[in-house]
Amino acid sequence: MLGLLCLFLVASCVVGVFINEKVPSRVLPVISGKPAQLQNKAAASLVADFDSGQIIAEKNPNQNLAIASTSKLLTAYLVYQAVQQKKLSWQQRIKVTPQIQALSRNSELMNIPLQAGQAYTVKELLDATLLISSNATGILLGDAISGNQRNFADLMNRTTASFGIPSSQYHFYNAVGINNVYLSGQDKIPKALDNDENVASAKALTTIANRLFKKYPKVIKEMQSPELFFPFPASDYAFRGDSVLTRFNKQFPQDAKVFSIVKSGASEAAGSVLLALTNKMPNGHRYIVLTMHASDYTNLWPTWDLTAKTAAQVSRQGSYLSIPKNTQISGAENLYLQKTSPAGLLYKTPQALIFGPLARGNRSQQTTLLMIGGLPILPRIVF
Repeated sequence: MLGLLCLFLVASCVVGVFINEKVPSRVLPVISGKPAQLQNKAAASLVADFDSGQIIAEKNPNQNLAIASTSKLLTAYLVYQAVQQKKLSWQQRIKVTPQIQALSRNSELMNIPLQAGQAYTVKELLDATLLISSNATGILLGDAISGNQRNFADLMNRTTASFGIPSSQYHFYNAVGINNVYLSGQDKIPKALDNDENVASAKALTTIANRLFKKYPKVIKEMQSPELFFPFPASDYAFRGDSVLTRFNKQFPQDAKVFSIVKSGASEAAGSVLLALTNKMPNGHRYIVLTMHASDYTNLWPTWDLTAKTAAQVSRQGSYLSIPKNTQISGAENLYLQKTSPAGLLYKTPQALIFGPLARGNRSQQTTLLMIGGLPILPRIVF
């Protein structure tokens, strides 16, 4: 609604801005508004510009697929939100139940072994959940927020709906993406099958990640930690291990500078899933890159390699086009001068392109457009 209001106000106030016979003229290519179509072996894939939220390239973006541990990105969002709302605090200690202890020692799941009766801080639990993808710690956080996984799954689904994502493109059963069979008691979802697990479309999962990174940018720094140090209370022992990103960078040193942070997922139904935020690429842009079901769940490395190659491919396709300030523009429909930023992040294909003003403090007399496959990636997009 805000985007449409901005569009109406913008369209109302810029009549005649570019209509001036005395100013230079520039013809832009015809714009389709459609993202480039990726050709790779993944079941679904998506690349979005991190700053603008523009979907640059995609493959099968709307189909529900199992997402495994990438579900923890939404759990992280809800933890940060609970802290912001003062329902939790980072140093608050959460006690381990016998049920969580049993889950943490299930050899089929990635975990740090927890001891019933011991308590860990919210920050320690979230670090373990994000950096090494521990499952029991994520379940414990969900229970701390909502009381049990039934309630927390409902919160996950309602939160995703609030992002404007159609209900047909996601369904969450628990905080971490494991099968329903691994849960017990009030954490187990009634009427769900044992093999049910979290699903989402590529668009939905990328939107969740973008919301997390934009609203709570501190999480980016936390996820960049090269290792996890997890102390055990009343003990001289502690868990110390490389983060997922560190392990990947050691396996693929040629790609070590591509990704700023990553969140991986793997299950029999999901195969291997990887969502990554890139560092600034040679073209000056950062991207959220998602690859789903590109390799078997027992081997994430091909998915990692494909994700890095996809990011590089998309960034190489771009070229910069500088438009002098106050230039008359023609050849492309629905160009608008945007004076205020719409609230919407990425989700839909843009319905209108916004020709943005120079950033405050920028004394340059030019505004830069990034051209990818004939589609200009502008400072702001109206959906």
